[in-house]
Amino acid sequence: MPASRCTRRHVAGLLGAAGLLAGLPCRAAEPTALHHRLDGEGSATVVFVSGLGEPLQTWDPVAADVARLARTLRYDRIGIGASPPLSMPRSIEGMADELHDLLRALGLTRVVVVGHSLGGAIAQAHARRHPNDVAGLVLVDPEDGRLLAELEAVLAPELWAQRERALAAAMPGMPPGVRAEMQALRDSASIGDAIDALPAVPTVVLTGTLINPRFPGNPEEQQAKLRMHERLVARNPGAVHTRVPESRHYIQRDAPAVVVEAVRSVLRRVAN
Repeated sequence: MPASRCTRRHVAGLLGAAGLLAGLPCRAAEPTALHHRLDGEGSATVVFVSGLGEPLQTWDPVAADVARLARTLRYDRIGIGASPPLSMPRSIEGMADELHDLLRALGLTRVVVVGHSLGGAIAQAHARRHPNDVAGLVLVDPEDGRLLAELEAVLAPELWAQRERALAAAMPGMPPGVRAEMQALRDSASIGDAIDALPAVPTVVLTGTLINPRFPGNPEEQQAKLRMHERLVARNPGAVHTRVPESRHYIQRDAPAVVVEAVRSVLRRVAN
């Protein structure tokens, strides 16, 4: 296909909407209904997995640059963004299988998965459950329920209670899909360290280390997150750990060049 037709090619679609509307569970025999977008071209594919409750646009600061390196896929999980609404319970494993179903429906295999925050945990679970899907990983400040458990253990009780009250007050205003993902984040603590056992593929872990005293729980949260990431890297020989001092959490927004370079380095290692 001529470059002029596919350099900025994109597709936005719904997969399996009839099955979802018929009341099938979140992961059914046919592909889940997911709004998605494909850009770029090339033999390699990079898949972006957004953080908790966030639509595919969260990757806008890096998407165009990565699409110059490879074909890219961004998508909205069920209940998020332009995908169909959903209020049923969610889990990290279910969202990982949802990604697998989308890749299978699009005919994509051996992809590089880039996940931010909760999306990083989904990327890890997906790599463990479907290792044949994955050629490489870029985990952008990944978080799961273990971070909340560790933070509760180290914060002063009154500060933890303040955080919980603020979250409880905000929850009723959140869409059902976001509330379901929030609960999935909490529940994921039960997975434990098993989620850190990744397949032997090129992996980069990015950690935002900027401390913002105005953000509740800092610096304890940043310190706990860094310890989690260090354990993850230690468990996976060959994984590269990069600290990003100019970002607290949204590295793709605060330091987009760092994310693009991490993707480039993994693509290079996969090609070699």
